Amino acid sequence: MRIIRPTARVYAGRLDPVPLINVVFLLLIFFLISSSLVFQPGIPVDLPPAVNPNMNVTDKLLVTINRNGVLYFNDKRVEWAELERELRELVLDSKVAAANRAGTRITGIGDKTVRNPALILRADRNVPYDRIMQVISLARSLNLGVYMATALQTGGPKTPKIME
Repeated sequence: MRIIRPTARVYAGRLDPVPLINVVFLLLIFFLISSSLVFQPGIPVDLPPAVNPNMNVTDKLLVTINRNGVLYFNDKRVEWAELERELRELVLDSKVAAANRAGTRITGIGDKTVRNPALILRADRNVPYDRIMQVISLARSLNLGVYMATALQTGGPKTPKIME
């Protein structure tokens, strides 16, 4: 039996960094795409705290009132009349689309056969209460559910101290 010796030699050289860089970039892209880094898009407001809210923020009707009282609808600055008009149109479009999927007809905005979308209200803690109530009243007149966005407070509820 004849033994053949290998003729290949191993040369020690520099390690090629290109495949390693490719893998690092692929991992970086994967983690950036798979994680959601922005929880609430848009205009910065100082939200009042709430303890353990049980809300799912999945709807697309987002009204924001910043500390100067300026209205934003889905991150677009609007005036009061424009907000009312756009909300009416979106509610009617939503109802028509839902009725078409269900194979029924709707008679108008107040029709109860189709579920209404919900409006999420993000208002700065310094906005006057009557301004907030104007938006809530408008949403209720359109049969929209209204949710107030708040900042999550860690720990239990804090009771106010009463000075005597």
